[in-house]
Amino acid sequence: MPARADVDAVILAGGRARRLGGLDKGALVFEGSTLVERALAAADGAAHRIVVGDAAPASVPPGVRVVREEPVHSGPASAVMAGVDALASAGSTATWALVIACDVVHSAEVTGVLLAGADAHPDADGFVPVDGDGHRQVLIGLYRVAALRAARDAIGGVADSSMKRLLESLRLVEVAVGAGATADVDTPEQAAALGIGLPPAPTLLAPTVADARLRAHELGAARLTGHRRLAVESAAGLTLADDVVAETAVPAFNNSAMDGWAVAGPGPWRLGEPIHAGDDIDESPLEEGTAHRIMTGAEVPPGTWAVVRREDGIDVAVPAGTPQLSLREGLPQPRGGHHIRPAGEEASAGEAVLRRGQVLTPPRLGLAAACGVDTVSVRNLPTVELVVVGDELVGAGTSGGGKIRDALTPQLIPLIESIGGRATGAARVGDHAPDIETAIQRSAADVIVVTGGTSLGDADHTRAVLNGLGARLLIDGILSRPGRPALVAHLESGSLVICLPGNPLAAMLASLVLLCPMLDGMLGRPLNPLPQVRLGSGIPNPRPGALLVPSRMTPDGSAAPADWTDSGMLRGLALADLVAVVPPGGTPADDLVDALPLPWNRKDPV
Repeated sequence: MPARADVDAVILAGGRARRLGGLDKGALVFEGSTLVERALAAADGAAHRIVVGDAAPASVPPGVRVVREEPVHSGPASAVMAGVDALASAGSTATWALVIACDVVHSAEVTGVLLAGADAHPDADGFVPVDGDGHRQVLIGLYRVAALRAARDAIGGVADSSMKRLLESLRLVEVAVGAGATADVDTPEQAAALGIGLPPAPTLLAPTVADARLRAHELGAARLTGHRRLAVESAAGLTLADDVVAETAVPAFNNSAMDGWAVAGPGPWRLGEPIHAGDDIDESPLEEGTAHRIMTGAEVPPGTWAVVRREDGIDVAVPAGTPQLSLREGLPQPRGGHHIRPAGEEASAGEAVLRRGQVLTPPRLGLAAACGVDTVSVRNLPTVELVVVGDELVGAGTSGGGKIRDALTPQLIPLIESIGGRATGAARVGDHAPDIETAIQRSAADVIVVTGGTSLGDADHTRAVLNGLGARLLIDGILSRPGRPALVAHLESGSLVICLPGNPLAAMLASLVLLCPMLDGMLGRPLNPLPQVRLGSGIPNPRPGALLVPSRMTPDGSAAPADWTDSGMLRGLALADLVAVVPPGGTPADDLVDALPLPWNRKDPV
């Protein structure tokens, strides 16, 4: 592409790629280059190039920004406009946006024809190629930036909208290109026809606890929830989507840290009019040798040397003269600046005082308000739906007669909400594949949590249901006990499915490993490293994988295993302060091990 100051580029790095098994399209290789490299080369004359897609592939060179559409996987129109917005934030003032889907392998040839069309039709809103077979391709095109923005404004947003709808109001010119010039890669058959080899499906290995947490967080972070602005007083407990920047210095002006007197120069001092908190003070400086009674928080006048505390001064009347202030006997003259809070001591105007990903606790909301901030940008809560599987489960009353009280719903729903999710429903279904499939299919939640049916017994149907739905398995088990049979899968709808063991303790421990970091990722929160704890006694672990042990803190600061910690029990976790992660081979007394924090014991989120 020849360099043109009026054209910048948006590269679409691929969506879900369902028909390719979820492969990263941008990393596929055609004629010796990855598809992302080819698309970037086709736009190498642009001053600004933005890649829209998953985390930057290795073929994206330094200096090329990678962004995501919000919500993630909300369609190509949403991706195009995310790129257009990112160009503007990067300083682009180009008239035209060249949009290139990376899987259009002959993008370089098509780009030249599109630019020529713009020269021939300067009044058009956009140019799209049509090949010799009459195939029109809108995911490689040249579009007027102002027209795209106007179209988005007219339809009120583009999340889950088609490109056809976004472009239907634009005056488009079709530009003829050669046969096969718009060929793209959506299916294995199309890849084979172009000579593109597809990598074999990876063999999934059960990850360690640490790797499972990291993978779950990455899966969540790739699906950041949308955001909205809320008044500060309405945002408690939510997660910041953007930094909070101080609108004003804190304090905004020099003020008194004490009740007392604002003084100029050494004493004794002639007394002047008092200064109250909230007074709009005279900007003229204090005269040398004068003092004014002042209240805590009141603005100190220019020229104030210090504030003398009320208990350190004596207000005396002078016969036939001006009242004076003297220091109590034996006290030294005040130091310069003493008991004065200088402007900007806590925060400067324009300083980022809170960072994206932080949870808005009451003190953080107070800080934002003190900095003159009225509204904050916060992440929408990820939606989570619960499907509890088991013929034997009942929702009320006591266990008996072969029936067992459902103890998972009462703990998983509040767990979901305590870690930043929004529980949208809970269904209890029997151990029957059609019932499980129906419950999963009808859910539109960001995350579907299924409990039970993940093992390989005759009544365990969840894995087979996921296979039948075409789900892509992302995590197949965890190297831990309890909790090993847990799964994570990705549905074609875009939802993530976390499948937990049916035993109560195993389900909760797997939730700590998978669900908590996944929701943190969706909310833009960091993955906090696990703290370590000293064991008060040795714990054997002769089997492969970590042993997860609910534990209590003892008075000497060490952790001791709780009682009642078999995978079907709950009492041990109910009494625990943390969960010790004991590595294979076990750990002797006084050794340090990682610990899974319990969200309901958190004292300071993020």
